[in-house]
Amino acid sequence: MKRSAPCVILLFSLVPALWGQAGSSAEKSGTRAVRAKETVPAIWVNFVPIPSGAPVRSAKGDLGTLDLGRISYMGGATTEGVTVTRKKKSFVVSTLFGLRVGSESGTGTAKLVGMVTEVNANNRISVDGVRLTLVPQVIQMVMPCGAVTSHRLEIELPTDAPDIAAQVAQSITFQVVAN
Repeated sequence: MKRSAPCVILLFSLVPALWGQAGSSAEKSGTRAVRAKETVPAIWVNFVPIPSGAPVRSAKGDLGTLDLGRISYMGGATTEGVTVTRKKKSFVVSTLFGLRVGSESGTGTAKLVGMVTEVNANNRISVDGVRLTLVPQVIQMVMPCGAVTSHRLEIELPTDAPDIAAQVAQSITFQVVAN
């Protein structure tokens, strides 16, 4: 049901535009207004290595993946730049990471939005203190295109369900929206 919601919103937003065009005075007189086609350049977000942050792995054509390495409650983290804080019934994995919107020579600004694709009531994922949910959350309103910005990832995992950590890695999604 949630996957079809953006399509429904898109359809509803197109309907008023079509209704407005059907009865326009230009169309009734036989002339048609032609609008220049605007091309909006695509923007993307890449993980970028930063000092004291988790390593970034990438393959050809990949936008990068944070490598948190092996993590455990008692052993901590084996990867430089990743820390583990133990609590009574959980532990928090945290690291810094860099993001670049667009290319190094990019211009303009964008808004950073994050969400999780799966929900597990036992864990908590946040970026820069913003808890991620199934509903997209604004993490940063203005990010300069081309510049590297630093962010903090925190993942709280329960000690009674250690297999959750492998599932968490695939459930975080970032999107950027041009301002």
